[in-house]
Amino acid sequence: MKYGAHLKQYEAIQRRGREVKALENIPEPLEYYFIFWSIFLDLHRARNAGFAPNPILVSEILIYCEFRGLDKVETEFCIKLIQSLDSHFFKWFSKQSKKAK
Repeated sequence: MKYGAHLKQYEAIQRRGREVKALENIPEPLEYYFIFWSIFLDLHRARNAGFAPNPILVSEILIYCEFRGLDKVETEFCIKLIQSLDSHFFKWFSKQSKKAK
């Protein structure tokens, strides 16, 4: 079951005291991965923008990974993950721009 689309609804039902079977086996995010989300958010806030935001550069990711003390394997994973998150951001940004027109 995918939790993202209906998670808030399920949690609201659960807060009202009802049992929600779908939430019994929900996977917990691994604390380890929060560092990568934190890196993405930091780089996202610092991204250059002209008429529109620019992609997060690999060089910026590498510098930030070195700053955070990530090893080679973590850095390679981080690059792929940040690029993927950045791609999703630009898809979202494109949809928002089209809606605004």
